[in-house]
Amino acid sequence: MSTNTRRTDSVTESHVPVGVTAVDIEDIVGKAVSAATAVIRDEFTKLISDIQARLQSIEDRLSVAESTGTTSSLQKDGERLERSIEAMQQEMRQHAAAANDAAQYLRRNNIRIKGLPVKDGEDSRRTVTEFIRKELHEHVTEDDIEVAHTLPILTPARPVQSATRGQVTTPVVIKRFCRRDVRDSIIVKRKILKSTKIAIVEDLTSLDMQVLNRLRNNDAIQKTWSWKWS
Repeated sequence: MSTNTRRTDSVTESHVPVGVTAVDIEDIVGKAVSAATAVIRDEFTKLISDIQARLQSIEDRLSVAESTGTTSSLQKDGERLERSIEAMQQEMRQHAAAANDAAQYLRRNNIRIKGLPVKDGEDSRRTVTEFIRKELHEHVTEDDIEVAHTLPILTPARPVQSATRGQVTTPVVIKRFCRRDVRDSIIVKRKILKSTKIAIVEDLTSLDMQVLNRLRNNDAIQKTWSWKWS
């Protein structure tokens, strides 16, 4: 019984036509695309209608505001707010300038010596004192220097070698003198170093250095330097 049933099913399945051709598939896909396009078109139409309604509402409100003078009031409020912002910005610039002037004043006894070789473990005060005596012919003692420390220059093209190996670096030496007149006398004699790789400059703040660099990069300016900036 079961055998006949299986045979009958097999014969029946072998004679069932597929019934779906390529043309039918294209027709089904075409109808689906058309239906989806229609839905999208309707959605966009509704969206555009909604936007137009909102724009019309805004125009109506603006018309009412213009007729009642509300626009003028809002404009005056905006102008007052703008003036308040400008005043705050001006005040912030004044505070920044005052803070910079104070920072620069604290550096009035400082100089920076660029390119002076300093070895690891050396006393910076002694090194600077000997350099000034020998190269600038200025009689100074270590007691004239309040503090001296180095800021190594790190550049990708010529990196500073590790100080732990005791090798010579090329740092910037910041030196603070006990008296302003001694510092000024060193600044005056810095022109002696013009043909060397060592330079003496004032210890400027970052903001003042930016100003000096802008002047230095100006094609209309031939030379730039600072003197008694603070």
